[in-house]
Amino acid sequence: HLSVTLLLSATALWCVGLCDIPPTEEYDKFTTLDNAGNVKLYWKYNDTHITLEVHGRTRGWIGIGFSPNGGMRDADIIVGWVRNGVAHISDRHGIGRTVPPADNQQDVNLLAGSECDGWTMLKFT
Repeated sequence: HLSVTLLLSATALWCVGLCDIPPTEEYDKFTTLDNAGNVKLYWKYNDTHITLEVHGRTRGWIGIGFSPNGGMRDADIIVGWVRNGVAHISDRHGIGRTVPPADNQQDVNLLAGSECDGWTMLKFT
């Protein structure tokens, strides 16, 4: 089982919260990753890939990590952000409790990203 580790920019948690971005499509799975409902994860999968959509109450970057041990070390980490209306995403790997370096091979495919009144959304496979 993989543990899901959520990463949010503590300095970017400016909670305006007027626009809770709806999911871009219907998903088979959904969970809230914190008690306050500030981080939401939607996903679906088929035989070839997993589609993930992460919503976070932040105007900075948002990320999610998949870890074999529940920590950052050895985690597969996806970090993304929206700047000037353009979404960006980066495939990274955890080496410990520090900024995760970018992978040599970028295996993540950005499908969509947006910001609205303090919420950031990233959709990727």
